Amino acid sequence: MDNKILAKAQGIIDERRQYAEDVARNFLMQAYKNNDFRDGYNNLKELEIQTARCEAYGEKVDRTPMHELKTKLEFILKDMGLNGTDLEPNYECRLCNDTGYIKGKPCECLKKEINNVLLSYSGFQDRLPTFEENEIDNPAFSFMKKWCETKNEKYNVIIWGPTGTGKTYLTECVASKLIEQNRIVLYTTAFNLNNALLNYHISFDPKRNEIIEPYLSCEALIIDDLGSEPMIRNVTKEYLYLIINERLLNHLPTIITTNLTPVDILNTYDERIYSRLMSKKTSVSISLDGEDLRIKK
Repeated sequence: MDNKILAKAQGIIDERRQYAEDVARNFLMQAYKNNDFRDGYNNLKELEIQTARCEAYGEKVDRTPMHELKTKLEFILKDMGLNGTDLEPNYECRLCNDTGYIKGKPCECLKKEINNVLLSYSGFQDRLPTFEENEIDNPAFSFMKKWCETKNEKYNVIIWGPTGTGKTYLTECVASKLIEQNRIVLYTTAFNLNNALLNYHISFDPKRNEIIEPYLSCEALIIDDLGSEPMIRNVTKEYLYLIINERLLNHLPTIITTNLTPVDILNTYDERIYSRLMSKKTSVSISLDGEDLRIKK
């Protein structure tokens, strides 16, 4: 994952955690103005430390004094319009306490923020449509919904057909379903991808790999409108093949929409790209050639 994207997503989580802790700290400072609370709270912390130390050595501990002190503090807080939970951070994610990680692995909340960052980079600010909200009587939609929900070896999906048959809409539903499963999705147009690949090609920055790395490592890559991008020598075909082939080797799905027919793809791109996209073993080709769904809607 691109370090900048991960850092931005992690920054959102960190701010969320900091806010929760700041709120709790402010409540504690407010409560500390009461002398009885301050003395009782400090005594409670000392008791908790002593209890933990004794239990670590296997000694039996009488917890009654701690419970009595906690009850006393609750009454003091109640008189101040507070309660015990106000003094503890109210983290938004109860799974990781807004750290972004559980046992060293990304939490669901961090994955969601990464997806939000990726989608915003792709130009999607609004909520994506879903399969469930938009029942469309089309086998392609039923197939792709099932594809999202099951594990299979069809890592490449090529959705082709004339303009207006619902290709982009279908892939937006796919993106929404995958994100719902907390998978990291990168949705881009072929034109924007081509520009990113050109920037990578001409860059001399030591960190240039950060430009192309998200396209290689995201859990699902969706490229919309393949064939609309200009052909740039030593860039378009070469890096497109690199991305498709690398993702295929790592069993990472790539979904592509295009107005080109399979024959057009072969003629526009080279045979290596065509063979990766149209392999019956690892790819599925979906033709949308019915009514213009955008006009129908």
